[in-house]
Amino acid sequence: MDRGTSDRKFDTKNEIAAVRWNDNRVVSLITNFEDTRCFTKVERRMKGGKQKVNVPSCVVSYNKYKNGVDLFDNHMETYFSSIQGKKWYWPLFVNAFETSLVAAWKLSKFFAPEQALDLLEFRRHITIAYLGLCVHRNIAGRSLGIQQKNPDYLKLQSEHILVKNPNGKQRRCQLKNCTKKPLTICQKCNLGLCVECFLPFHVNRDV
Repeated sequence: MDRGTSDRKFDTKNEIAAVRWNDNRVVSLITNFEDTRCFTKVERRMKGGKQKVNVPSCVVSYNKYKNGVDLFDNHMETYFSSIQGKKWYWPLFVNAFETSLVAAWKLSKFFAPEQALDLLEFRRHITIAYLGLCVHRNIAGRSLGIQQKNPDYLKLQSEHILVKNPNGKQRRCQLKNCTKKPLTICQKCNLGLCVECFLPFHVNRDV
């Protein structure tokens, strides 16, 4: 195929178009939005100097808006779950979960920019919330009695939040036998706590 040439197929039943366009290499795209019959001209370096070649409008749109897609993929890969599963559907489940997590993080930044968290801190909050839900389970028929020990436990997810110390100073972790000095504190208690000590500290004491 000569540079700038293209080929297309259209599925009339599902209204999906497939396009192959030859640039430095063959570029393949599938779209259900763009009209693949529309072309624009772009300059390309070729033998003898620059020449204008045809490019499908769907390729132009992709190049214009791909930064959002690439950035989203980058966020997903940064802290992607490494838990392996033997079931064929496991990768689909993990991918759906990671997609939802990143989308929720982006929405939280959009609707509450003054309380925006970085992605890692957002994931920590989600993890702590789910760990808190799991603690209610009985083990071998024995109740953990957490709600009796800590009447404020049900508020843990919303009121007690692990955040970075605003003044940037280290504070001694308040969990018994922990000697670390983290940069994180409980926003409500105003006490220094490590990430791994945050949940045990709150569920094993009366707040």
